[in-house]
Amino acid sequence: EVPLQFWFVLSAPRDDSIIEEADMFRDIMFCNIPEVDQPGVSTRPVKTFGFFQMAHKAVPRAEFYFKTDEHTFPDMFDILSAIKEWEQSQNQSVGKRHYGGLLHQKSSPIRDPTSPWFVPKEAYGEDLYPAYHSGAFFYLTNSLARCVAESSTNPLLPYIPVEDAGVGILLKQFCQPFDIQNMYQIFDWTLTLLPNPVKYNERLEVIIQNSRAAVVLEVKGEGNLLRLYESRYGNDAQTIPRYTYHVLNQKFLDFCKHQGT
Repeated sequence: EVPLQFWFVLSAPRDDSIIEEADMFRDIMFCNIPEVDQPGVSTRPVKTFGFFQMAHKAVPRAEFYFKTDEHTFPDMFDILSAIKEWEQSQNQSVGKRHYGGLLHQKSSPIRDPTSPWFVPKEAYGEDLYPAYHSGAFFYLTNSLARCVAESSTNPLLPYIPVEDAGVGILLKQFCQPFDIQNMYQIFDWTLTLLPNPVKYNERLEVIIQNSRAAVVLEVKGEGNLLRLYESRYGNDAQTIPRYTYHVLNQKFLDFCKHQGT
């Protein structure tokens, strides 16, 4: 058995229906700041670092902590198998410090102020980012997730509005040593599902079934993760054990508020 816990990380809710959904399913983390996502300014890093703070506090003994985007479907069973195989090939023991995902190496900050990923020199003056994994999907082992949670409020950490590169910067600055696993072989970029309210669920299940990759990217829109697992595993998905939800604590909210000012 593989106990799993899924959380959705959102900025401050704008209507009561989101709060009602959170109360019903207990799987939404709220970061109490407005949603901001524009060139040079974004709250995504706040939500990403806040997630690792809260997730490590809520489930401190988890072996791995995963972050994905809203357009990514992760098949956790295949992903965990790939990680275990890599650990064995690298002579890694469980709990070692490693960081896996879709690797970006020698990537340069984008200086075009019209780009969604614009990073001004004042925010990050280096010509290259450290190695980092795409924010679409990456994982941290327990000790690295703890290091990210503890270091994310360090005043020496430069703030940049690109959350995935920001994680790479933090890890290099505060969390050495660690190993990097490039998991490009388990990603599928080829299947794109554009939003269609009428046939969305039907097409979503088909697209997940047609791809046997562990991580299917560019699945546009929102979907119920359990339904996606059912499309691959049938009724067996109902038996996936899940941790109970832990209510957000004040430290997480204070962190979000501080980072948003």
